[in-house]
Amino acid sequence: MAARLTPFLLSLLLVVSLLPFLALAVTPAERAAARAASRAAGRVNPRESSREGSRSAARAAPRAAPRGAPRAAPRAAPRAAVVQAAAAATTRCDLNKGRWEYDPKYKPAYGPVSCKSLRSYFNCLANGRKDRRYLNYVWRSPGCNIQRFNATSFMQRFRNKVFLNTGDSFATNFDASFRCLIGSYTKTKDFTNKVWGNTGVKASGYFAKEFNFTVVRVPSNFLVASQPIGEVSSAGVWQVDLDKVDDSWAKLLPFTHYVLFSSGHWFSQASDNLRIYRRNGQRIKPQSALLTMQESLATLTRHVKASGYRGVPFFITFTAFHYYNSFAAKTESCVGFTDPFKPKQLQYAEAMTDIMTSRDAQMAILRRAPQFKIVDVARSTLSRPDAHQQMATGTDRPDCSHFCVPGVPDSWVDIVNSYMIGTIR
Repeated sequence: MAARLTPFLLSLLLVVSLLPFLALAVTPAERAAARAASRAAGRVNPRESSREGSRSAARAAPRAAPRGAPRAAPRAAPRAAVVQAAAAATTRCDLNKGRWEYDPKYKPAYGPVSCKSLRSYFNCLANGRKDRRYLNYVWRSPGCNIQRFNATSFMQRFRNKVFLNTGDSFATNFDASFRCLIGSYTKTKDFTNKVWGNTGVKASGYFAKEFNFTVVRVPSNFLVASQPIGEVSSAGVWQVDLDKVDDSWAKLLPFTHYVLFSSGHWFSQASDNLRIYRRNGQRIKPQSALLTMQESLATLTRHVKASGYRGVPFFITFTAFHYYNSFAAKTESCVGFTDPFKPKQLQYAEAMTDIMTSRDAQMAILRRAPQFKIVDVARSTLSRPDAHQQMATGTDRPDCSHFCVPGVPDSWVDIVNSYMIGTIR
């Protein structure tokens, strides 16, 4: 009997001795997938049960809302997965890299007639522009997942919020697109000279009553304290205090949840002799336009940090113009272009202008201010001579600085929207 059991016992011992090696044959990826599947089915690995239990309890516990914060309607709350994906995408995204891709299926969410609030100057189609290819390009950046603006989702997510838009005319260019996109879903109403709190500051903007969403607009070409001496224009003489922020937006900051800044073009080498730059109330010696721009931007970022601002600040980097040696010559400006630059044309444009140098100077300051979300559009706008108003300005002069709406500014709104989704708490 013992002799007959011996082969069976030997086989059993062999199987038992091989069990550890059979377990090792399962790859780490397979084990991870198995654990994920068991969690999804409600079965947690016993060795991780204590850790998972505490984590689950923490996730299940409701977070206390900030004191005084309005309660969002249930339908306004985005799914955590959407928020996390947007935050991850915009964290690793480098908007300075990429290209414009033609997509015949890509259409603007509004038109020259449907957007009643659209300022005539930006309304290229209404001003007689015939070609429409410039409307079908989409900016693609590797590592970026910039979501196209959806007015329905946006208004539901950001009800009860105040958005401050301040800076130069490119903040206005952004706002023209922003309002048209919002207006494609809900009605907005203008307000003028509204006094905010006890600040004494009067501001204008518009209001979406259905969602209690407010956009405040404050012109501030330098973002630091400035006043004109004589003619009020970029070609006029201005006194600029590089170490003081402009109170017209600074006093409104505590009332806002989001703020978009835009500045840079008014600090130009060509206009240096028309600027009286001061520090500590005293006129300073002439310095390069890049240094004065950087100093003003450093003043801005320091103030936002020192003020304890709890909202989210954005900054639009230097936007490209397409004037070279002559204001209106077709071969040396944007007039006549119907497509974005090709790579060699883009290299030429970089060599002919200081656009990227100005952008790099701004980035050197902004990288020290991690609170800021950077809407980096220098290279993407430099690639688009076709997207300016050109001759479709409604005047007798071309514009190769600002952009048609609808058009390129819609992509700026897409970027800001993606950042806003990623910063929901």
